[in-house]
Amino acid sequence: TYTRTIRPLLDKFELAFNDGLFADDPDHYCEFKTEALLKGSPQEQADLVTKLIQAGVMLRSEARAVFNMSHVRGLDV
Repeated sequence: TYTRTIRPLLDKFELAFNDGLFADDPDHYCEFKTEALLKGSPQEQADLVTKLIQAGVMLRSEARAVFNMSHVRGLDV
C-alpha cells in the first residue's frame, strides 16, 4: 500500500534535504505534498464536492478552492 511503499522513501528524502540544505535555516524546509495521490479520480472528486455542497457541508466558494480555482465574488450569497 501507499504507506508501505512511497511514504517511507519520501520521508528519507525530506530528512536528507532538510539536514543538508536547510540545517541552518529553520524558516525553510522540504515537505512532499502527497494529498493528491489519495484524492481519487477527477470524476470521484467532483461527485464528492457536489454531494458536500448539496448537503450544506461545503460552500461553492470552498469547492472552487479545492480545485485551485479563482475566487468568484458573491458566489455564496
